[in-house]
Amino acid sequence: MLPIFLGLAISNTILLLLTMGVGTQYSGGQAVFGAHFSAALFTGIFTLFVHCIVFTYFVGTGKWIKETISNGVLKEEEWWPKIKAFKRKVFPINLYAMIAVIATAVLGATAYAKDSHLSSWIHQMVAYFTLVLNLYAFYVEGKNIKENSELLAKAVDIKQKHIDEQEPGL
Repeated sequence: MLPIFLGLAISNTILLLLTMGVGTQYSGGQAVFGAHFSAALFTGIFTLFVHCIVFTYFVGTGKWIKETISNGVLKEEEWWPKIKAFKRKVFPINLYAMIAVIATAVLGATAYAKDSHLSSWIHQMVAYFTLVLNLYAFYVEGKNIKENSELLAKAVDIKQKHIDEQEPGL
């Protein structure tokens, strides 16, 4: 999962930077606005997609660990707290990054509709904040995906040994 996530996070960062770059060129021209709007729409959806994939990854791996615990292969007191700790670290920043992207889009629409410098300035500041927040979220998500993957590899080994003990002749 980590290589896939890194590819998505790097692509997403490039898209965020490109969208911001096009947005800083906007000064009332319709062509630049159209390019910024299109880039922002795609980038916003892609950013939400990346964070949803991370969210789904941790929900899915947590469910697999829980099922393996309920089958008696893993000990709940040893494994479940670790899985819950990953969720506690990742889910808040994941959610805040998604909310920031949505807020940036809403403020961008407001800035365009009102055509005021104050609205544009607020949108731009929130966009910078969104970029920094997403970069931090990618760091936290990547670090925890790596650690979670290592933990899952250990769980798979234990489960495989359990299967081998159950069916030694196969």
